[in-house]
Amino acid sequence: MTVRCFLLFPLLFAPAMSSADVCRWTDASGQTHYANSPPPGVTCAKTLRVQPAQPAQPGPSGNGAKSTRDLEVEFQKRRGDRLEAEQRAAEEKAKAEHRAELCGQARGRLTWLEGGGRVARINAQGERQVLGDEEILQEIAAARRRVAQHCSP
Repeated sequence: MTVRCFLLFPLLFAPAMSSADVCRWTDASGQTHYANSPPPGVTCAKTLRVQPAQPAQPGPSGNGAKSTRDLEVEFQKRRGDRLEAEQRAAEEKAKAEHRAELCGQARGRLTWLEGGGRVARINAQGERQVLGDEEILQEIAAARRRVAQHCSP
């Protein structure tokens, strides 16, 4: 007898669990609310019949539902892809900033060399050596190559 009661008990509540009515109303401030029943003095603007969500079956199934493990794997893949993309973007930004710095230095040196003033460099013995016209032209050519290398898109 008790076994029959246990078998019949879930069947009694099955229709009640199959769907639920949800009441929608708007309060005095214009905010919309949803609940199983409205507060006292409020009438439902609309009653919605809501079907309960079906739990996802673990493992592969014919209806396309994914297991929690599959969802977790997909989430971790998306997260890894996003982190890699952020890292690549940060590296590209650092390279662009470094390139802009090198471009500025090359342009500054070219402008200084083309200014027509005296140009000197320190030789291997630590002495100051003033460059002649031919050496200055070579330095200007080298500076133009660096500008083209670092400042081109």
